[in-house]
Amino acid sequence: MSEEYNLKEELKDILSKIEGIGAVDILITYSETSSFTPIYNETHSNSTTEEIDDAGGKRTIESTNINKEVVLEESNGKSMPITEKVVMPKVEGVIVAAEGGRKCKYQNKYHTSSICSDRYI
Repeated sequence: MSEEYNLKEELKDILSKIEGIGAVDILITYSETSSFTPIYNETHSNSTTEEIDDAGGKRTIESTNINKEVVLEESNGKSMPITEKVVMPKVEGVIVAAEGGRKCKYQNKYHTSSICSDRYI
């Protein structure tokens, strides 16, 4: 990927725009990591050989060769695979701590549970 997807920064940016919300800290846990499927350059070759022995027996041999190479792209002196598909990591949980916890109307409006304190967690 040329740019890393940063969910944490996007959430901070969005939450900091809510009226009454101050500094925001976010923790995100993932149940799996991201993965990608590269593009392959594939070549296939098939061959068939027929053999007849001295007694008249016939044997057929079939052979298949598949050669797969990852397609690479040169960028800034580095070789990187070209990707067909990128699967982002699966988010398991998010914890948000934001200043403005004394304003319970914001907690109730934006969250399913609320704690009235200096920081909302």
